[in-house]
Amino acid sequence: MNAKVRLVIILSGGLFLIDRLFKWLSANDWAQEQLINNRLGWLPSVNHGIAFGLPIPSALIIILSVPLLALVIYFLLKQTNALAQAGLFFILLGALSNLFDRIFYQHTLDYFLVLTSLFNLADVMIVVGVGLCLWGMRKKDPSLPVGGSG
Repeated sequence: MNAKVRLVIILSGGLFLIDRLFKWLSANDWAQEQLINNRLGWLPSVNHGIAFGLPIPSALIIILSVPLLALVIYFLLKQTNALAQAGLFFILLGALSNLFDRIFYQHTLDYFLVLTSLFNLADVMIVVGVGLCLWGMRKKDPSLPVGGSG
């Protein structure tokens, strides 16, 4: 295992553990909101839906998550581009953290408020992971369009 892969595993694993800790703290010791202003700060909140609060039942999310996570693992094992591998690690661990919440609590815990969005570190990991994957695939194949209509 090369140094880059080890670094990605340590970083994504560390972020996974921090997200789990923040979720525990938001449900227990830090359940009070701590806002810097009305649009930035710590605001623990239960999210029964998915991104942007879309109302999808937890059971359906759990059922759909299993094959999607299997697909991420498959791509991770097949991927040779380091950026794409890093992105897939981030996606995998972010999705696993949110899936854990859904299985055991029937919702996820969001705790960061930025402007009008509530999210958790696992959500950030997923978004960053998708960005790294796209960037890694773009670096591998410069003929792929980025943005626009192609």
